[in-house]
Amino acid sequence: GNYGHPLVIGLSTDGNYDQAGAGSTTTFGQGSLPPIGSELTNAGGMANYNDPIYCFYAAAKGNPAAASTSPTNSVQRMYWDFNHGSQGNGAWPSEAPSGLDIYTNSMIPGWKNSLLLASLKGGKVIRMKLTSSGDAIAPNPEDTTNYFRSTNRFRDIALSPDGNSIFTIIDKSSTTSGPTTGNPIISACGGCVQKYTFLGYAPSGGTSTIPTTITIASGKPNICENANTININSANANYWVPITDTSSNIIAEINANGNILGNVTTSLYTNSGTIREKQYSHALYLDRNITITPQTQPGSAVSIRLYLTNAEFTALKNGVNSLSQASGVGSITNLSIFKNSDPCGSKLASAAAAITTTNKGAFGAGGYVVQASISSFSSFYFANVSALLPVNLVSFKGNVSNDIALLKWVTEDEQGTKAFILERSLNSRDFEPVASVPATSGAGQKQYSYPDSAISKLSSPVVYYRLKITDTDDKYRYSSVVSLYTGKGKGMISVHPNPVISNVTVELNAV
Repeated sequence: GNYGHPLVIGLSTDGNYDQAGAGSTTTFGQGSLPPIGSELTNAGGMANYNDPIYCFYAAAKGNPAAASTSPTNSVQRMYWDFNHGSQGNGAWPSEAPSGLDIYTNSMIPGWKNSLLLASLKGGKVIRMKLTSSGDAIAPNPEDTTNYFRSTNRFRDIALSPDGNSIFTIIDKSSTTSGPTTGNPIISACGGCVQKYTFLGYAPSGGTSTIPTTITIASGKPNICENANTININSANANYWVPITDTSSNIIAEINANGNILGNVTTSLYTNSGTIREKQYSHALYLDRNITITPQTQPGSAVSIRLYLTNAEFTALKNGVNSLSQASGVGSITNLSIFKNSDPCGSKLASAAAAITTTNKGAFGAGGYVVQASISSFSSFYFANVSALLPVNLVSFKGNVSNDIALLKWVTEDEQGTKAFILERSLNSRDFEPVASVPATSGAGQKQYSYPDSAISKLSSPVVYYRLKITDTDDKYRYSSVVSLYTGKGKGMISVHPNPVISNVTVELNAV
């Protein structure tokens, strides 16, 4: 299109060059060029006129009749100062754009569909995020960013197909045509081609320096979405390397802590609909799971940061399972990462072990991030820190025969479980350990039993049992309580628990 020079400078609608000019040899910059008069009027009289999509430093107009006393950031005052020796061309606010390219890759978080602009005025690359329509610059100021500031003049820019590298070419001479002819600056590398490669984010205070304005990947409902493949090598093994979706939104970050992982593939599953519930244990877990597979598993601990959206966290926080029980997630501090060997899928298929988190909290305005240290990669889920998904207790039952209480329980997909401690009580409140049964661990169902012959010496008409399920990291949870009647007593009414919080169980034993 026609952008109006020299009768329109920048935007036609701001009128900041009205009654000035594009030149620089007279009081108001007109020189041999025609006076501008009204930019808007001039634009209206031009065929095929277009306003630019962006204007650097659109200064105020100022007062043509009192240019010397106009505000210092106005066009009229800048012209006055320039023509009266108060400032040189180097002080004029501008960027002197040269080469331009568009970044359409998605490897660098938040960069997809950004204009990358080479600058002649103090060599740098300016990134300008486009709107979704692609015909305007996004309004967020943090999306217009300067990189690689130096004394060099970048004449042109090119992008590598891998999405991680940028090439700039530098003027061989400081006196080439352009705004610095009268203000030469010696290039630090005249005539060079420079390559800049994105490695990741520098660690700081044990965590990542990724900008919190990056959008968290929302995923595609009810499918496993393949993320961008990253490569962790000797160059970036101590950076936080981001994993992004095809829109350059963040899914996860890995700090390999010096481990060489090679190519790393990632799949993201997001559930749409009713909040997910684990079979048997009825534990609720987040509508997101992430499967990360490195070419080479690490030889020592690596750090990960996993991201989730506000909507997913809110759904879990407000969720209720099929037993009308809440998730127990009141804030991000109640959330933990659980890990198992599942392939990417729609539900938690096997047992998952809890991972101790090292850092978790809000990430910008769009969601949350949970950080942990791990020794290997597989699939990751999110649930209440006390959900303890490593073992699924399918059933816990008992009966009395010949003065012996036989307790039986069945588990499924044990992982990270150490032992089952059988506990007994005569009042349903005060329990004491009876026996410790080691867990066998592994996939599939496991059956256990324990005969308690000690009840023959007890005079109580009812005996209560429960299991204390302990994990290898010494976390534990309790099973439901089993009530067994010994027949020693004429009649009994049992009410528990005591004190009562919401539900009470009344048991009648009539002999």
